[in-house]
Amino acid sequence: MKSAIFLLLAPLLWAYTLSSQAATGSAETGDVTVDTRSTNADLSALTLSNGTLNPTFASGTTSYTASVTNATTSVTVTPTRAEANATIEVRVNEGGFTAVTSGSPSGTLALNVGSNTIDVRVTAEDTTTLKTYTITVTRDKATQTITFASPGTRFISEVITLAGTGGGSVSGLTYEVLAGPGIIANGNELSFTGGGNVTLRASQAGDDRHDAADPVEHTFEVILPRPDVAVGSSPSALVGLEVYTPGGQLVTLTSKKAGPVTGHVALGNRVVLPDDRAADSVVLRGAGGNALFAVTYLGNEGNVTVGILAGTYETAAMDGDDGSVLLRAVVTPNKKKLAKKKGRRTVYLKKTFTSLFQAGSKAWPPATDAATINMQTR
Repeated sequence: MKSAIFLLLAPLLWAYTLSSQAATGSAETGDVTVDTRSTNADLSALTLSNGTLNPTFASGTTSYTASVTNATTSVTVTPTRAEANATIEVRVNEGGFTAVTSGSPSGTLALNVGSNTIDVRVTAEDTTTLKTYTITVTRDKATQTITFASPGTRFISEVITLAGTGGGSVSGLTYEVLAGPGIIANGNELSFTGGGNVTLRASQAGDDRHDAADPVEHTFEVILPRPDVAVGSSPSALVGLEVYTPGGQLVTLTSKKAGPVTGHVALGNRVVLPDDRAADSVVLRGAGGNALFAVTYLGNEGNVTVGILAGTYETAAMDGDDGSVLLRAVVTPNKKKLAKKKGRRTVYLKKTFTSLFQAGSKAWPPATDAATINMQTR
């Protein structure tokens, strides 16, 4: 049997023509084509412009992860082929593939916040063998930072509009009272139900693009008012200054021959707030006279009897550093009813009259103090 081989050269294809001579003398001829192109679709190297591949690159490993900061909005990949005639393409998040030159960076690959899939597809020289390397790149969420100052020491009557700010784009802060006599209404209006320490928290939620902010907490003091009332026969002889009792302090004045007597009342507010803020107004109520005694109340503005008897007399707002407001209570006995003739002498009935003064806080009515003038004739 004879055979002849004819070599036809085409790109990486070897074509053979085979013929054979059978014993009978007949001949058969056929063509055989052998594809010698490479099937190597490996990469020899793969790097990422930001972030670190995990695990370390190996040509036989096709799945990787990497993390980048939120500030990283895009990356490039640099793939290097293991076989000179292989081709490389890259895509991100299932978009279209784009050709990449081996050993050179790809075009910019935009990253979303969260998980992103980068596919590096290698096509071997034979054009049919494919291998895909996948990198899952996680871009961090944006951080948010709360700016929220402490309200500082507050007076119980105050209503505070909370006005902290967040550092992200999520809409507004959430406020809550963690401890103490505070109440939040309408989302950011803080008011108080008593005195003591209040712990307040400001927080900001996250979303699919932002992490929740670290909450900010402040503890501050809420101060109750301290109305103070003292009484005496003169401004320099006051009884009960800074003695707080609803029962009152007592001074006794004696009227000789049913003459008028004058008691002096001092009103103060012993609350001290920072920044010289006026703390509270003090409201005074006093007892009226009777058939034997008339009472007139006098202040800097003149006769204030009507306001005191009605319980509407009110001082200006007072801080603890302010001086006291002084009032005079003039008690005038009714001589016609108290004077009695005994022969040639005039005697006066021994009678008593008590006038109670109660000072209360306008901001917090339960806070009171009191004093009493007791008058007796002889």
